Amino acid sequence: MIAIALVLAAAQATAPTLTLGEVDARQDRGAALKLAARVLPPEVAARVVEGTVRRQWLPGQVWWIGFRERARVAGADLCERQAHSVEAAAAQAANEAPADTVLTVGAPRSWVEAAVLPPGTRATPAACETAAFIAIPEDGARQVAAYRVLVAAMAAARGRARLPFAVTCRAEKPQACADARAALATLPMDALGGIGVSCLDEEKRRDVHGAGGAIISCPPPVRGARYQAEVSFGMSGDDGQSWRAGFVHRAGWPAEIALRRSMVIYH
Repeated sequence: MIAIALVLAAAQATAPTLTLGEVDARQDRGAALKLAARVLPPEVAARVVEGTVRRQWLPGQVWWIGFRERARVAGADLCERQAHSVEAAAAQAANEAPADTVLTVGAPRSWVEAAVLPPGTRATPAACETAAFIAIPEDGARQVAAYRVLVAAMAAARGRARLPFAVTCRAEKPQACADARAALATLPMDALGGIGVSCLDEEKRRDVHGAGGAIISCPPPVRGARYQAEVSFGMSGDDGQSWRAGFVHRAGWPAEIALRRSMVIYH
């Protein structure tokens, strides 16, 4: 027990720390970048070009600090960039804590983000700098494919030709869906949050376990198989609501793109 306590004490002693005043004052991109050298390995901090600080609404003082490297061309219409984040927290601090409150910084996390450019737009360093990125898993081919469907469908909706797919729209405030095609054409890409994929309902498995428990799961993805995609957006517009766009990904156009607009509580 003494040895464990010594190890924990040593870990706490070497963990980076920030004060609440340092974190809370760095809400703009330029100032947040100054934190990179304090919380990231030197070789990573040297590549960072953008930073964001956001409070997490959890007990105590918990802050998310995100960093992004410069975007790069990854394909004819594809951009990628590396992203990193740390959490700085004082779990026992008050909701309104003094500026000298010490926050302990956790270990950095890293992941890849991708962006697909609209049809006819070639990926260049300049185009990638202003693209709408989403985080993708290690095997993110299905998310990228769904992203391509989204941007192609939006481009088609902005045109004048008859759409090769149906568009449906549901909203808590009906005026948002007065023109479903226009809603699709103008989805707020600057608020793009992510793309989730899952198997279709008829492919889901119910794995029964002991004591009557069961877990619903999907079989491993098969190349070329259909799957459900849902694109999520952050809050947009004056009503504080958010868009969702869902469709079944398959070869060619989906049969339908279903739009929903509603209030979503973000934490």
